[in-house]
Amino acid sequence: MNRDQKRFTISVTPELAAELTAAKQSSYPGVPRDAMFRDLIIRGLAAWEKQSDKNSQPV
Repeated sequence: MNRDQKRFTISVTPELAAELTAAKQSSYPGVPRDAMFRDLIIRGLAAWEKQSDKNSQPV
């Protein structure tokens, strides 16, 4: 493993595991599971930052 990378361990509910399996089959076939997780985390953080910026702007 690259020394610049950090390893995380997560636990998921059976429902989330099923959703992740479905996402892997439909949107990430042939892609390693760890790459799928990295992509989903990056996308989630980008959406979170966008929403956070939207909420912090004056009305």
